[in-house]
Amino acid sequence: IAMNGLEVGIAFIQAYIFTVLSCVYLGDAVTLHGHSEHAH
Repeated sequence: IAMNGLEVGIAFIQAYIFTVLSCVYLGDAVTLHGHSEHAH
């Protein structure tokens, strides 16, 4: 049970980190794209 819980916890952490990094990456890409449009 301990290993199963640990695996679930690791999977949850990986999914959380992946989601956060994806949001940050998309946010930066959209922000940079928006600035480039306004600049030109």
